[in-house]
Amino acid sequence: HIDEKLTYKIFEDKVRSFKLENTFTKKSLKNAYLRLNWKFEKINFNKKKILSLGSGDGLELIYLRIKFPKAEIYSVDWVDKINSKLLTNLNIKFEKNNIYDYLKKNQKTFDFIYASYILEHLYEVNLLLTLINKSLISEGVLVSNIPLISFYGTYYYDFLKKTFIDKNFRQIDGGLIDLGHPWKTNEYDLYKTLKINKFNQINIFGNINKVTTYGNIKKIDF
Repeated sequence: HIDEKLTYKIFEDKVRSFKLENTFTKKSLKNAYLRLNWKFEKINFNKKKILSLGSGDGLELIYLRIKFPKAEIYSVDWVDKINSKLLTNLNIKFEKNNIYDYLKKNQKTFDFIYASYILEHLYEVNLLLTLINKSLISEGVLVSNIPLISFYGTYYYDFLKKTFIDKNFRQIDGGLIDLGHPWKTNEYDLYKTLKINKFNQINIFGNINKVTTYGNIKKIDF
């Protein structure tokens, strides 16, 4: 789904206003638009201090700056793959650090944390969500993109059924374990996990192809 309020022409104009049009190829910017536009469609609120958790190549920071032109924006990742010009022109405060350690030292700091395709890669999801919650101020918001792949009809669901119910596990099925994505969740497990970790006002949205979800979650105080 495309956010029609932010057309590609408007996105290009914004990139030019940040003087980043020569920093990235037209193809990479087009891909970024298609990859990120739908994720930000429902982000329509005002926040002052924002953290991008695991920013990767940093292109999502362009969208954060477009959506929040006056906010303080921070970014943390285990690795530094972000173009320095992007950080300078967008006025982003980046830190290369262990995400868990960064959150521990920044409690009650942010009113909005954005995490795109991070949670499913981590083995200590409850710990991370607890730290995210503690890093948010009261009424803070977490927005996360995460794949839902363990509900009825998915390959992984069928794998679990064959393995534990039908007892029909084949060697080739082991590839679906995918240790790089340890948290294979569904909407019910996701909702329950967020509740356990003291989040409320939980909204889960699927994209048009029902490949990934888009969550808008409000913090509750401990």
